[in-house]
Amino acid sequence: MDAEIAAADDDASALTGLAALDAEIAAARSRADAQREAAATAATPAPPRPRAGGADAVTPTTTAEAPGGANRSAAAAGSAARGLAERRYLAALRRALARERHYPPTARRRGLEGTARVQFTIAADGGFSGIRVSHSAGAAGLDDAAERTVRRLARFEPIPAVIGREQWTVRVPIVFRLN
Repeated sequence: MDAEIAAADDDASALTGLAALDAEIAAARSRADAQREAAATAATPAPPRPRAGGADAVTPTTTAEAPGGANRSAAAAGSAARGLAERRYLAALRRALARERHYPPTARRRGLEGTARVQFTIAADGGFSGIRVSHSAGAAGLDDAAERTVRRLARFEPIPAVIGREQWTVRVPIVFRLN
């Protein structure tokens, strides 16, 4: 699964949960970026160490001056830009889905609550395909409403080029909670 995002009620407890999910996504991206940076650094041989004294002493180089150093810095900046673009895109998608979500009146009257996870693929042009409930909320009415939420939106903004994806499979928890 490429990404999982949340769409929930606008009450304070849901915002706390969404903020926590955003922080978790950001932390995972940061860990992945740090691991890629460490792997790139480990793959580059260490610069020669200066010898004590003598006319042939080697001057130490900085990371930016080291062979490939500029490329690593550019890659890290590109990775950071990509991570930021991904977080912004997913947050905007989450808000758009929250606007489309409607609690079924019959489920509300019966006091049904739950979270349905809807999985779908976003094409580079923003179109959705393969929309399906991947995890039930425990009630068919809530599952249907969650799937209708995504189908109502049906299309979103094109995936930004900086993200570098032709398509993106996401799984979205749609939360139905009575106040």
